[in-house]
Amino acid sequence: MFLFLRMVQEQDKERKMGYRRSVWLGTILCMVCIFSGTESWANGQKMPEKIFIDKGTYNTDIYEGVQFEHNRHAVDLSIGCKVCHHEWKQNEAKTPGKCSDCHAGKGGEGIPLRDAYMNQCRGCHSRLKLEGKPAGPTRCDECHPRKSRVK
Repeated sequence: MFLFLRMVQEQDKERKMGYRRSVWLGTILCMVCIFSGTESWANGQKMPEKIFIDKGTYNTDIYEGVQFEHNRHAVDLSIGCKVCHHEWKQNEAKTPGKCSDCHAGKGGEGIPLRDAYMNQCRGCHSRLKLEGKPAGPTRCDECHPRKSRVK
């Protein structure tokens, strides 16, 4: 009986240690996520709250441009800068450039700007939906307001 009680006490002690380890690992992970989303703040630069992606990028008669909630993604959702600014070399530039710095319009090299936006934004939102996680919009009119038709 005494041996059984001793085994139960040891198991309980191991369970508590495992719980403490989990709490510490969770805390560290949260801190990494929080600070990875604020890299430009750490460099002394003010992060833009919103970015308007011009309708000229989409060249459409149906939809307007997009109001991108930069702060919501970078701070509230703790998405690290390099998720979107994947070519940013922090040791070379204090702040990441604009998407248009690397992604040219039609006829340029690499992925055109419109496609880069669509792949990045809608692609991420679609992946999250497939994983059953909360996600942003994926339909055109959920990001792009329809242009009003003048008769």
